[in-house]
Parts: sequence; C-alpha cells; structure tokens
Amino acid sequence: EPLRMTAVQQDCDESTEICVWSGDVKIYYQDVTLSADEVVYNGRTMDVVAHGNVVVDQGPSRFTADELNYNLRTKTGLFTDATAYVSAMYTFSGRTIEKLDETRYRVDKAVFTTCEDDTKHPPWSFHLAKAKLRVEGYGRFTSTTIKIQGVPVFYLPYMVWPIKKERSPGLLMPTFVSSDRFGTYVRIPVYFPL
Repeated sequence: EPLRMTAVQQDCDESTEICVWSGDVKIYYQDVTLSADEVVYNGRTMDVVAHGNVVVDQGPSRFTADELNYNLRTKTGLFTDATAYVSAMYTFSGRTIEKLDETRYRVDKAVFTTCEDDTKHPPWSFHLAKAKLRVEGYGRFTSTTIKIQGVPVFYLPYMVWPIKKERSPGLLMPTFVSSDRFGTYVRIPVYFPL
C-alpha cells in the first residue's frame, strides 16, 4: 500500500530519497495516521523523524508526543515526552515510550492508569521509574509509587500488574477503612476467580 502525505511545504531530494515536510503534515500508511508540525522522511528505509504536536493513530491506539523517531514499515519507534492511549483501556505517559512491536512497550519515567479522567490527578495512578508493558499481558514496573488523587500512599520496588480486558487474580486497589473496633487502617482486597 503506497504512502500518502499532505503538507504545506515539501522539499525532497530525489537522489537520497529524503524529504522534509512542514506545516500541518499528515502521513497515511496502511493502518497508521501520523500528524506533526515537521517531518523528515527517508523513502528508502521508511524512517520518520517528527517534531511538534506529534499524533500517531493506529487502530484503537493513539500516541501523542513532542518528538518521534519511527519506522513505518515495522511500526516501531521512540516517542519523547509522550502519552499513549492503548485500546481505550489504559493510559500511560512518560519521558520516553518505546514501541517494540505490536504488543510490547518500554516506558521511562512513567505514569500508568486505567482511569479515563483527563485531569492532572486521576483517581489512582502508578508513578514508575521504568516499565515494560505487554498488551493483553502484564506490566512489569520498577520503583512504583501508588498515588490516589495525586497523593502517594504506597511504594513497591517491583510490581507486576495485569494489562488485560479480562480480570486477573491478584490484589485489588487498597481502601482506607475506619472503625471503632480497629481504628483507621488500609484494607487490600484479593480477587481470586474460582
């Protein structure tokens, strides 16, 4: 399937097959739609370097970033200062998001949540140093701080979290409970399907 592109300005060198496009750039290739302020495209390798208001839509997923190094052929790349909305189920943002293949991501200095709330402080979120995520698999998080309404409540050096549409066995979100008999404490429920 050929690549289609629109831009305000286009400058291509036919000998090297390198093009510089600027001004409301839109690229359409197979199931990928990419838009940015400026794009440098290598026609031989199908590598894209994009800057400014970068948005990549692929199926139900959307990535936004300040900068992008991406290969259209393999549909992999590195998003800088980015946010990913994957399959309308969960959101993660980070200093860098590396798309390794169709289902695997590596994220640095990340925030992860399943809340659809678009505010600065979602009802709950994980703040992580590093994460490896697999769609319909598991997220492996290091140096994780669990925040509720933006307030840190718990820290784990390593954590595995299911990233699936179906529920998985394990710990559920902690809740604060207060009673006359036990005082105030944190309750952590466990879900185990029979």
